[in-house]
Amino acid sequence: MNCRLALAVVAVAATGCTSFSSFQTARPLRPRTVQLTPAIGGQGFIDPAATSSTPTQLSYPAIDYAMTRTPFPLVDVEARFGVHERADLGVRLGLSGLELSGKVLLTPPEWKLVAVALAPSVRGRLQLTNTGGFSFGSVELADFSLPLLVEVDPIEPLQLVAGLKALFTVFGGARSGQTLSLGGSLGAGYWFNPRFGLLLEADLFRPVYGYQPQTNPLQPRAPAPWLLQGGLAFRIRLGRAADLGIEVPPPPPEEVAPAPASGLPLTPGPEVVPVPL
Repeated sequence: MNCRLALAVVAVAATGCTSFSSFQTARPLRPRTVQLTPAIGGQGFIDPAATSSTPTQLSYPAIDYAMTRTPFPLVDVEARFGVHERADLGVRLGLSGLELSGKVLLTPPEWKLVAVALAPSVRGRLQLTNTGGFSFGSVELADFSLPLLVEVDPIEPLQLVAGLKALFTVFGGARSGQTLSLGGSLGAGYWFNPRFGLLLEADLFRPVYGYQPQTNPLQPRAPAPWLLQGGLAFRIRLGRAADLGIEVPPPPPEEVAPAPASGLPLTPGPEVVPVPL
């Protein structure tokens, strides 16, 4: 019973829409540390077909066109694990699906001002449709993402992050197909202390390549929409203070009694009794 309930929770949580947001910086976590990142946000569309009076059919599969006229929330929770000074691993679950990701630092770790990294990921999900009311679709999708992240740290607690991203989506079911989307992101993060920080991110992307069979040859295809995403992530780091880079003051030295000059302990000698002459 518990296994069925857990599977149901995962299935519901992994039901959602395409997500371009990564809520990451370029620098990987320190080894032996963990970061929890709950994030909230939303997604909207700039859809040219929405203002047209001519009926159109979808030109690109795997992008949630049924939701193009309805803003959609994004709620995710990610756990990342530091495994090397140049790499970390992560798992994310939420309305954007179930995602596995990694990150590899391309620049030297000792660079303090700039960091560049690749953060590939793969995500599986179900589609949420809006055909006369929200319902969970049975169409399976898989997303393969390859972001290039560039981070600039003008001061120690502040991070500015720009990303160039490619997203390849495979759409199963009756309307199977593939779609390649390109876009970018801008983000800003701030650490209030070594264990807690915030990260804001905004993304803009658009499908540029894809194929879906026409169901009605007489009906024109819809132009591709622009997809807008944004959100706020809470970053919580766990680990020992030394692994997190927190300076721990050394313990105060113990007080030691001063030793005599000869280095030998003083012991009372035998009592001298004067002898009368």
